Amino acid sequence: ARGIMPPPLMSVWLWKEYMRITPVSCGAIMFSLLDLAIHMFEGGRITWALKSQYMQDRPIQEVRRRYAGMQVPSWNGVVDGSQWVPYQPANAVSPPFADFPSGHSHFTKAFALTMNKWFGSNITKNVLFYDLEELFCPALTSEETGPYGDFTIRAGTSLVEPGVCPVEPVVLSFSTWDDMANQAGMSRLYGGIHDANAHYSSQTTAVAVDGFINSTWNITP
Repeated sequence: ARGIMPPPLMSVWLWKEYMRITPVSCGAIMFSLLDLAIHMFEGGRITWALKSQYMQDRPIQEVRRRYAGMQVPSWNGVVDGSQWVPYQPANAVSPPFADFPSGHSHFTKAFALTMNKWFGSNITKNVLFYDLEELFCPALTSEETGPYGDFTIRAGTSLVEPGVCPVEPVVLSFSTWDDMANQAGMSRLYGGIHDANAHYSSQTTAVAVDGFINSTWNITP
């Protein structure tokens, strides 16, 4: 569905777009994608095992339980704590699995680690015409030519506050894979979807899983 691209598919899309503009060997294309797929699989397996083990409640559960009957500040004004919602569309439903650790933070960190390994830590900012960018996120320009890693968010295209935010176009520009991963994970904190420990612990876990994959699969550039 449009606008709900999950992090593993987002990672593959970003990898695919980079392959379109980066001169690399056929072997590097094949094995970097295999490496990325393994990271996504192992990341999901470990993340959901930890979620099941710790069963940490999400911010929406904690806020509603702790502040029910109290007036609390929110992005949509001052509300009763029992009615507090994250910065998500009104029809978004919090998924039925635990907060800790964050899938978004693990998958995006795993993507960054894989891209660092195969293509270096800095993003080569070659210019391309983005393929299916609007499917990736409706807030993005449908047809855009620009440096890889630069994305223009059109004015008024917020799915949460349509027609209101952002007030003017916003350009997100990433120079490193780690910058992409860090901002993706932190966005879950700013949106009130995850706690800080869910983000930082996920990144730590992703590094550990990366070490496991490198030492067992032995897929090297």
